[in-house]
Amino acid sequence: MLSMFNIGALLDRVRLSVYWLLAMALAVSGLAPVFLLGDTAGAATLDSRKVTISTSRSAATAVQYDFEFDWANTTDVEGIIFQFCTTPLGTCNLPNGMDVSNDLVTLDGHTGFPTNGTSFAEVASNTGDCSDTGSAATVTMYCINRTQAATGTGTNATVDLGAIINPTLGVGTCTSSVFCTVYVRVSLYPNNTFTASSSTNNGTVAAGITQQLTVNGRVQERLDFCVSAIDDGGAGDTTLPVGASDSCATIGQTTTTVDIGVIDDSGVQLAPVDTTATNGANDDYGIAMVKTNASGGVAVTFFAEPDAGAPDTDQERSFKVDNADCNAVAATFTDQCFRSAANGGTGTTIGAVGQEWFGVYVPCVDQGDGTRSTTSALTIDGDFDGFDATTARVADCENADKTDNSGLPTISWNDTSTATAIASSTGVVDDEVIKLSFAAQAASTTPTGFYTVVSTYIATPTF
Repeated sequence: MLSMFNIGALLDRVRLSVYWLLAMALAVSGLAPVFLLGDTAGAATLDSRKVTISTSRSAATAVQYDFEFDWANTTDVEGIIFQFCTTPLGTCNLPNGMDVSNDLVTLDGHTGFPTNGTSFAEVASNTGDCSDTGSAATVTMYCINRTQAATGTGTNATVDLGAIINPTLGVGTCTSSVFCTVYVRVSLYPNNTFTASSSTNNGTVAAGITQQLTVNGRVQERLDFCVSAIDDGGAGDTTLPVGASDSCATIGQTTTTVDIGVIDDSGVQLAPVDTTATNGANDDYGIAMVKTNASGGVAVTFFAEPDAGAPDTDQERSFKVDNADCNAVAATFTDQCFRSAANGGTGTTIGAVGQEWFGVYVPCVDQGDGTRSTTSALTIDGDFDGFDATTARVADCENADKTDNSGLPTISWNDTSTATAIASSTGVVDDEVIKLSFAAQAASTTPTGFYTVVSTYIATPTF
């Protein structure tokens, strides 16, 4: 039998053989101890840690990486290493296209450290565990340090790094074209030389780099334009559209006749003319309503239609009796054609005794609330802007006619076949109403008859 001594010696030899076998296996396989930054033996964990990035866009430049973390153990913090990797553990590979080199990245601030007034600064050369110099394509670390002796715990400590370049998706270590995760290993050191394996606290945070969403939509070109005759209901009348939702579809006006009643040499008939038992007026005025999203604006133009049944070609687009034989000279006051107010300048002043005129003017533009707007998108053309700047106008667009203003307006008329501008805008127009007030003044010699004219209005938007 073997003695106890022999058995002990045998066991020692077995253990020694096992150790040698393990050593040989390690040598053959090429394995060796690996130091993992952020996993220093005995180091405490950084708590409540996160990194907030200013953008997750692939290859974005000037990106802000703002770190925040806590630590419970009392420690002196004189060095911090931020290592940017494609994995939280193991060998650190820089995400493809990312640049965290110290000649690019900026230290933009820090808070919450013991004696925070002692500022951290960027480390410009390799020292200890810090290796932050070299090729921008391979440098994984950005290091900051300071000199101070105070110790303490940390709550909501922050470090803000700027000017970082995000990884590029679909290339190199970021093989996916959809996403790439950046893992940043953060290690605190109690010295500013990053003495090997002396980190007191560490932890890894993550930031996702991903695709952007593109949302497409289309706003179609729009134009609502309508012309009609509107009844003037007197004071407080709300016939004009009220509210931003009103449009041509909600006006519901199919009337197209403005009747200014009996015209003689005693004065000017200016629409709307109140209806009486004997004058035949209908108390209406004309409107042209515009709504368009044309960013280049819209022009509203008009022209008078010719009297197709007349036997001649003189004054065919004037206010006249159908089929009347008019004089070639418009100033003749003995034919059945009214003289048209001037167009192409500043209009014609009416009201003088012994004159004969017909035309239209725009007393106001209504923005949809029944009041005369001074900020409307539409601007009245000078020929039709009935009053000069010194003449007062009432605030109520509904009743902005001759009885509401001091004096009579200037008027104009287009009796050519070419459309002329009456109002225009330089941008979009939201439900604005051009009020059209027609005026006529007869001379003492103007013949009797039923006078009429048809006018056509055109809206031309520029998209």
